[in-house]
Amino acid sequence: MHLTIGLDSHVWNLNYNSMRTLALRSHGIHDVLLQQTAHNFDRNMDMCVGRVNRLSNNLREGLYSSVDDTMLSFYSKNDDPSSPKLAYSMEKLASNLLSFHDRTNLECGWEDELDQSLTFDQCLQTIIQFQNVGQKIANTHQDMYVAAVKEEQ
Repeated sequence: MHLTIGLDSHVWNLNYNSMRTLALRSHGIHDVLLQQTAHNFDRNMDMCVGRVNRLSNNLREGLYSSVDDTMLSFYSKNDDPSSPKLAYSMEKLASNLLSFHDRTNLECGWEDELDQSLTFDQCLQTIIQFQNVGQKIANTHQDMYVAAVKEEQ
């Protein structure tokens, strides 16, 4: 699914930055990367613009890295949804998401004085939500390709 142009991470936004943004918005947690005022909301949350460009190259590349190779491939129709393999993969993604969030706050100089930062469980909830969205995208495209092949026959 990951094409050279990064269809999954740059077009569909299946990347850690989008997951981080979703997690923060879902749980009402401050996002140091959003440029927000009382009258203007930053609509560039998933674009490579703004404060995200002040982050170190390593962190920025990590935030925009594709997660589809693990997110969409660790569960197949034949797998048991409660399998240890699935749980491990999801926990690894949640751990990565939490690490990227903490590193982003650190590089931006944000100190959470109210102790209102993302938790591992919140990251895990976001991984599940993103997996569902990613799977719907993958299924839709698979159905389109199958329909196109049938139409050509």
